[in-house]
Amino acid sequence: MAKPIRLSNGKCLKTQGAALEHFRKMLARYGDNCLVDDHDDHADLIALIERYDTVESDGPPKMGVGISRFERRLNRGAGFTSPGFWILRTDGSITDFSYVSAVRGVPKTLSEEFYDACRNAIGPELLATKQRYFKEFSDVEGRLPCDLTDMPLIYSEAELSHAVPSFGKIVADFKASQGWDASIPLGVLTQSADAQISTSFIDPAISAAFRTFHHARAVLRIVATKRDPNGPPLKTTLVRRPIILQ
Repeated sequence: MAKPIRLSNGKCLKTQGAALEHFRKMLARYGDNCLVDDHDDHADLIALIERYDTVESDGPPKMGVGISRFERRLNRGAGFTSPGFWILRTDGSITDFSYVSAVRGVPKTLSEEFYDACRNAIGPELLATKQRYFKEFSDVEGRLPCDLTDMPLIYSEAELSHAVPSFGKIVADFKASQGWDASIPLGVLTQSADAQISTSFIDPAISAAFRTFHHARAVLRIVATKRDPNGPPLKTTLVRRPIILQ
């Protein structure tokens, strides 16, 4: 039976899904770099931060010395941007936080953090590759065909996708190649800190090693960002127009 999500300000959301939808819609109501100026929204976010701090025990508390206000900002990582809530504290310090993690009440596992570090290691390379392919191979209207459906896609409608092996498989194989199947040693991944959008490798040599490992195994293709759930599956081994990493 689904458990309700109860916040310290008295807000009760019937299910985890309802809570995620509540905060997703809240985020969508604000523009980038805009203050969360609705009193009820502010109160819900304060209560959500209290929940977050009980879950994420490895890093510094998001509440800090006290929260002055919240803003919606763009999180900029290695080859990606995404909107999120940011905290502005009373002492002038700032940090981001994940409303998804706060609602779910389960911190990421080390394996999930390792996956994020691998993704960040190749993020800039994948972004540059997508940009290069659209610049060199798109038609006069700036479109490339989806490898699954042949539908012409403009840049914003397309993503660079892993075929077989999946990115998760490549990450798992790299972890095994390092002898880290059982556990990931301390000092490999960055620790949680203010304004740290995502986990990365501490040692640049490990990032470089993963890029080399990924380069030798990845089979990439252009597909639509929004796909028909009844359309061809991503896991198909047929790649008609493979993307070459340089």
